[in-house]
Amino acid sequence: MIDIKRLQNIQIKLHKMIDNPTKQPRFEGKHIRHAPSKQFKYSDLETSVHIKSSTPYISAIKRINKLLNKLPKSQPKFKEITVLGMGATIEKTLSIGVYFQKDQGLKVDILTKSVDVLDEFDDEDLDHDTIYKKRKVTAVELRIHKEEEE
Repeated sequence: MIDIKRLQNIQIKLHKMIDNPTKQPRFEGKHIRHAPSKQFKYSDLETSVHIKSSTPYISAIKRINKLLNKLPKSQPKFKEITVLGMGATIEKTLSIGVYFQKDQGLKVDILTKSVDVLDEFDDEDLDHDTIYKKRKVTAVELRIHKEEEE
């Protein structure tokens, strides 16, 4: 049985899209955000830290200090730790970089980039069809260099 109310909703959406073809349609339904796909090597596990919005500032600093202290033992060819932050965590990531540059006296390189993320929309009007939409999120990458021991 075809629901008339559902067909009217779909018809209204189609008319809005036809009236304004340059504007992308706003997806209705449940919005599910996915983390970006991460491509890394095994050695990156010991030399990189991902900062999330729930990561406490002091815990991140302690974790990076611990990685810096064991860096020459575990990975003798690497002399730097990579810290990554995206979106809302850019400010926290940069403040961590300032801490290591000013208070610890280490060299910090700052790189900016854009990361592709995939959003999922579960449309309840169209029999739970799933719609995926790609968007870009700004990200910052810090490279904290360990000072050379002589």
